[in-house]
Amino acid sequence: MNYRKVLLNKNKFYMQKGVSKFTGLSIGVAATGFIILLIMIFLFSPYQKDITSEGNMLQVNFLNIIGFYVGLFLFFFGIFTNIFFKFKIRIKNFKEIYIPAVSSIRQGVLMGFLICILLLLQSYKILIWWDALLVVVALVLIEMYLSVEK
Repeated sequence: MNYRKVLLNKNKFYMQKGVSKFTGLSIGVAATGFIILLIMIFLFSPYQKDITSEGNMLQVNFLNIIGFYVGLFLFFFGIFTNIFFKFKIRIKNFKEIYIPAVSSIRQGVLMGFLICILLLLQSYKILIWWDALLVVVALVLIEMYLSVEK
């Protein structure tokens, strides 16, 4: 009996089990973010009528806006983490699951921040194409620094 082949198949089984756990976790984070988004969109209004003033002015409820952006970040973090992880697993044959998981989490966080920052700039109507380009370049430089740093 070839013990090396048995050991290789056993490691492949544990690798597949780890991949499915990580995928399930990232899909769970994305689903949690999606549920928070749905709750924030349909149940809470970010604007409330001000009953203390004489006019029908609207006050901004910052807690609801923060909840919306947190849900948006969690949704995109989970989706992009899963996409990057699956892409890395298919491209390269890793011996351990730890290597692509860490970089996928880091890139998912950066993509979530990118989308939230761009939407936040757009909500204040200050998003111009070169502002978006500056944000993208800044996040690419952060990713390059973190990927090289050991």
